[in-house]
Amino acid sequence: MPSELGLPFVLLLQTILGGSLLGALGMRSTRTITLVLSLFAGMFLHTMLFFACDLVGIPLTATSMFLSLIVGVLATIPLWKSTRQLVAHLQAPSKSNLRLYDVPVLGLSGYVFYMILWASWYWPVTPFDAMAGIDLVAKSLVADHTIVNRVFTDPSLQGQLSNQPFYAPFAMLMQAIMKLIGFTHNQVWVGIVSVAFSVFLWAALRQLVHPFLAAVLYLLFLFTPEMFGYSYLLQTDYINAVFMVAGVYLMWQGAENNLHGFVLSSAVFFAAACWSRTESPLLILIGVLLAYPLLRRSFGSLPTIRMLGAVVLASGVAFALWHVLFMNAYLPVRPSTADQIAGFDAGRLVDVISTTWTSVIARIDYWGIVVWLFIGTTAVSIVLYRRITSGMLLVWIAAILIGLWFSGTLFTAAIVEQTLRRGMFKLIPLLVLAIAASELVTSASNRLSVWEQRRSS
Repeated sequence: MPSELGLPFVLLLQTILGGSLLGALGMRSTRTITLVLSLFAGMFLHTMLFFACDLVGIPLTATSMFLSLIVGVLATIPLWKSTRQLVAHLQAPSKSNLRLYDVPVLGLSGYVFYMILWASWYWPVTPFDAMAGIDLVAKSLVADHTIVNRVFTDPSLQGQLSNQPFYAPFAMLMQAIMKLIGFTHNQVWVGIVSVAFSVFLWAALRQLVHPFLAAVLYLLFLFTPEMFGYSYLLQTDYINAVFMVAGVYLMWQGAENNLHGFVLSSAVFFAAACWSRTESPLLILIGVLLAYPLLRRSFGSLPTIRMLGAVVLASGVAFALWHVLFMNAYLPVRPSTADQIAGFDAGRLVDVISTTWTSVIARIDYWGIVVWLFIGTTAVSIVLYRRITSGMLLVWIAAILIGLWFSGTLFTAAIVEQTLRRGMFKLIPLLVLAIAASELVTSASNRLSVWEQRRSS
C-alpha cells in the first residue's frame, strides 16, 4: 500500500480502536477532544498489539503491522453498544462558537502546524537517534522483523550499548510502523501527534474560559520556545508529555464533574505514559497518592480505590511488559541501570531542586512567560478570592515536580539541564490549564462573557 494511502488508513483505524476503548470506559467529551484522545489511545494500543506479535513469535512485517491493527479493531465489536453511543454523541449537532478574533489564531496555528509537519516529514532523524537511539532500533526491527534484532544480538556491540536502545518502546514501535508504511527516513508521526495535541489543548481551554482568553493562553503554549523545538524531533519526552497531560486532564475533569468514565479513561493514558518513558511510574504513583483525597471527596472511598487501582494496575502492566518481561525473557543483553543509581542523598536533592529552578524552571527563553504567569495568577487568586479552583491540577503539577526531583537525585544519568529540562514538557500544558482554571481568569472570563452578551443584545 502506498504511504500516501497507508498513513491515513492506519490513523483512521487507530482512532477507531482508541475511541472504542474510551467509549466502553464511558468517556464523553466534545468532538475535538474525543477524536484527538481516541487517536492517542489508538496509537498506544496499536503499538501494544504489534509488540504482542513479537512476544508470540510472529515476524514484525508490514503485514503483521496492518493485521494486528485490523484484528484490534475487530476485537472491539463486542463493545459496539458503547461505541455506538459514543458515535451518536459525536454526531450530535453542535453550535459553532468561532468568533472573528479566532481567525488570526487559526491562521497562526495553521502556519505553525505546517512548519511542524513539514519539518517532521522532510528532515531525517537526528544523527544521535540514527546511531544510538530510537531510530536505530526501529530500522533494525524492520530489517530483522523482530525487536530482538542486530542491535541487541551483534557480538561486536556487546557491552558497548548505551541506555538509549532500551528506552520504553512506544516511540520506537511507532517509528517502525511508519517505516513499514513507507516513511523510511523521517518521523512524520511525531508532527501529527504534536499538531493533534495542540488542537486538544485549544479545545480544552475553550471549555474552561471565554474563547478570547482561551486563544491567548493557547498561543502562549503554541509559541513556547522549548516545546516547539521538540515538536518534530524523534524523542520520548514530548510524546510522554502528551500521554501524561491527557491522563491528568481526564482525572481532573472526572473529579470536577463526578464522571467515573473520565477517571477510568485516564488509566489508558497513564499506562501509555509508562509505555513511553521509564520514570513515569514514579510520577504516577506520587500523583495517585496525592490525588486520592480529592477523588474521595467526589466519589467516596471505595470507588476511588477501585479507579486508582485501575490506574496503578494499567500503568504497572505497561511498565512491566517491557522492563521486566521483555528485557529478562527475550533480550540477550540488558541496560546497566544499577550502575547509574546513586542512592538518596538529601544534599543532592536540595542541589537538584535549586538547579532546576535557576537553570530550568525560571528560564523565560525556554518557557516564555508561562511559568511566571502561572505563579502570578495562582498567587493573586489565593490573595483576592481565598480559594483554589484547580486543586487536582496543582496536585499533579506538584507530583510531577517531586518525581522529577527524586529522579534527578537517584539517577546519575538524569541531568538537570537535560533530562529534567525536557521533563518540564509534562508541566507546561498543565500550567496553561491551571492558569485558565484559576479564579482570577475564570472571573475575568465571566465578566467578558457578560459584556459580550450585553454588547450583542
